[in-house]
Amino acid sequence: MDLLYNVPFKENKPINHMPEDQEWTLTFGTRLFIENKPPVRRIFINSVLVSEYKIGDAETERVVAVQMYLNGIGNQREIAKIWGLHYNTINNYIAAYRMLGVKGLHDLYYQPEAGRMPKECVNEHTDERQANLFEDIEKEVDIPEDKAIEETATIKEETECISVPEFVENEAQPGMTGSYEDMESKQSRYGGYMVFWPLISEMYNNVIMKAEEIGRKINGISERGVYGLKQIILTLLFYVLTGTSTPEAGKTLCRKEFGVLIGEEASPCCRTLRKGLNMLTVDGFPGYFKQEMQMRYVQLGYVELGTFFIDGHFIPYYGKKEVPKGYSTQRRIAMPGHYQNWVNDRNGRPVFFYVNNSFVKFTDVIRNAVTDIMALMSETGIRERIIVVFDRGAYDGKLFKDLDSMGVGFITWLKGDRKYMQSLLTGELKYLCKDGREVRYSSFKHHIIIKRYRNDVEAITVYDEATDKQSTLINNLEHVGINDKTDSYKIQMLDGRWSQENFFKEAKVKEDIDHQMGYQFETDPNQGEDMEYYIVNPEYTEEIEKIEQLEKSFYRVALKRESIFTKYHTLKRKTNFETYLEQKGNKKVIDSYSDIKARLEQSRENIGRIKKEIPYSQLHKDRKDIIKTVRSSILLGIRASAYNLRKRFEEMAATCFKDYRELGKFVCSLTTTSATIYRTSRYCFVKLQRLETPVYQEAAEKLIVYLNEMCAKMLDDDGRQIILQF
Repeated sequence: MDLLYNVPFKENKPINHMPEDQEWTLTFGTRLFIENKPPVRRIFINSVLVSEYKIGDAETERVVAVQMYLNGIGNQREIAKIWGLHYNTINNYIAAYRMLGVKGLHDLYYQPEAGRMPKECVNEHTDERQANLFEDIEKEVDIPEDKAIEETATIKEETECISVPEFVENEAQPGMTGSYEDMESKQSRYGGYMVFWPLISEMYNNVIMKAEEIGRKINGISERGVYGLKQIILTLLFYVLTGTSTPEAGKTLCRKEFGVLIGEEASPCCRTLRKGLNMLTVDGFPGYFKQEMQMRYVQLGYVELGTFFIDGHFIPYYGKKEVPKGYSTQRRIAMPGHYQNWVNDRNGRPVFFYVNNSFVKFTDVIRNAVTDIMALMSETGIRERIIVVFDRGAYDGKLFKDLDSMGVGFITWLKGDRKYMQSLLTGELKYLCKDGREVRYSSFKHHIIIKRYRNDVEAITVYDEATDKQSTLINNLEHVGINDKTDSYKIQMLDGRWSQENFFKEAKVKEDIDHQMGYQFETDPNQGEDMEYYIVNPEYTEEIEKIEQLEKSFYRVALKRESIFTKYHTLKRKTNFETYLEQKGNKKVIDSYSDIKARLEQSRENIGRIKKEIPYSQLHKDRKDIIKTVRSSILLGIRASAYNLRKRFEEMAATCFKDYRELGKFVCSLTTTSATIYRTSRYCFVKLQRLETPVYQEAAEKLIVYLNEMCAKMLDDDGRQIILQF
């Protein structure tokens, strides 16, 4: 057979873009192989034939696309790229399949919204549909049972996962012998928090695998059966979800009942947990944890990339160490402490965060954040133009110039108190808020000059009648080629920064992001932390500024010198050229030119001998203790993930419980209920205590149907599937 196409993954064309009437093969990575031999097409996964269908059969292609996703070939965007479809189309396929099985893929006139369950799916026939989800797909594609691949879930494994056994008291269930009376059960007052496991399982799966790998490298962990890195992470996560802010506060918990949440007989005690915090910084785990969580946020749809809000959050320090001071906006004084710098999406969800000492400049944080954003969007294949929105604290011409060079748009407020005549504000800007409320402003679009930046910066002055105040925003969107954003969008994004402020307000209370769980000032280099904190050398910065000033002066005096030479040639009665240059005014310009040129050359020579960064202790030899931030960053990352988990769970609950005013009470009632846990070789049955309020109970029953369809598994060696029931 003549293979017309056989190229590496990155150079492959999508399947739908290949000729249907020719023979060709495509290889995507090492697991997926497609063979086109008219009139049939064959799909191989891990060298196993999973589908053979007639070319042009759209219904079977939908089934195969879902099959690729379930077999771990890629996420929705990667599968869409393989087929040449939009990723939302793949989302619709997966959602339809999970809700209605193969029948949902055969008839896509109704395409359910990704991640939500239509009302007609929540009825007495739901369990029947769950049990038969994979029956039709097994008829469509025949996978040999003896060739199942261990590294990812095959269709046969998914059959066991989706088929949810019904919990019936005192009756035997699949994977167990005898009845529930014969089983060892465990009751827990914290069992209601097991409803978070479907979300934790998909977000933390890779992190827990990495933690187990690191745990096996630490001598004696698996042999002695002590708590490893995995148990420490899960304990800290459930501490945040349950509102237990410190290990000391965990002394009030019943360890045996709390251990149910992490799949252990008991949770770690306070002393064990404190000692276990040191494991968070070993073997490159901090960098892996940060990168993996960011990728999962994007892949699972927790955040939207494109427009980002960046702001700082000051954390005061009240200890005995001499910590560098920062400015507390609440107290309006300088006091010891450090900063948390957060990067949130337009919905207020945290994407990145940085823990920095107070001497780190906010402008440098924004530069680092933009670099990380560009790297994340490159890894996830999202091609959106980046727009960063920040407050006046980062108002700096050099930063604006750097963002221009990166091709990144920015929106911020103009610094200062410039007022314009009311007669100039003849325009009108308006936009709709999420609650349907319309916001209107009188506006005046013009251009201003910003030192060390540009002379034609776009500015929009708006007037709010309700507060009788004028404000001016500046941006560079059109300058960097972002022309699809309206003026109303720009003011809406600046107003939308309140979503980030609301995040600070809410996360301080519920996730307790201000708490550090202990400071570190002296650390072991073997645990992944540098003994020295490097900062920009003030001498280097001073020399750079000196060179910039000399270059401007040299340019001006060079023009004057050139005009002297030009003027000599226009004289009607020319004197001797040397005599002409010795004239008082001319001599002053020539001497100035030579002096500035010599000083500029000397400064350029000096800059090569000055170090760009120096240790902070070298600058302050007699004072200040530096806060080490690596461990604090991981602890804060766990709190940030808990915030995203909680917000996603509330969104899911809102689809089943329509009264938004009582939504918080409903979620609290569900998570704080008790439960009895039964374990078999394949399942972990969680029998929740019924809720007292009937409307809460009705909504909870609908919600756990959807949670069960997520096919969550305990992240332990047995990998038991979690079944939530009342």
